[in-house]
Amino acid sequence: MIRTTPRVAIALLLSTAVATAFASEPTSKDFVKDAVESNLAEIQTSQLALTKSSNPEVKSFAQRMIDDHTQANTQLQTIAEQKGIKIPDSPGLKHQAELKAMQARSGADFDKSYIDQMNADHEKAIELFQAAANSPQIDPELKKLAERTLPTLHQHQHSAMQLASGEEAAKRR
Repeated sequence: MIRTTPRVAIALLLSTAVATAFASEPTSKDFVKDAVESNLAEIQTSQLALTKSSNPEVKSFAQRMIDDHTQANTQLQTIAEQKGIKIPDSPGLKHQAELKAMQARSGADFDKSYIDQMNADHEKAIELFQAAANSPQIDPELKKLAERTLPTLHQHQHSAMQLASGEEAAKRR
């Protein structure tokens, strides 16, 4: 029978906890893949909003999303190429399915779905970029990019929430 002293048991627990914590930390490759796919999805969905929405506020927001996320992708691609990290050329399957569902909508239903999607996407993007900014496993240049991008993502989310509350107010009139 193997006997374990309390010190050995504590050391084993701590090493397991540390290993688990590091296993859940994003890598530079994971961060680039997820961030580029997210940016591409927001760009494509916002391009759709430019054609499908008749609300000037939604169109203005969509154009800002296209401009800002295109710029963010360009910066990500530059760093990723320098680091030899492969860059996806399309959104992930989940984002593609969401885009397809958006294409079937029109009018106020489209606007609401688009705004809701932007809120959800920016919440996820903020989590992704925050995790990258805090992770010891992320390349320092990518970490700086994540830190610099977070305020813009928060602004986007705030704008999307304002649009959502404006849509709700319009429904009550």
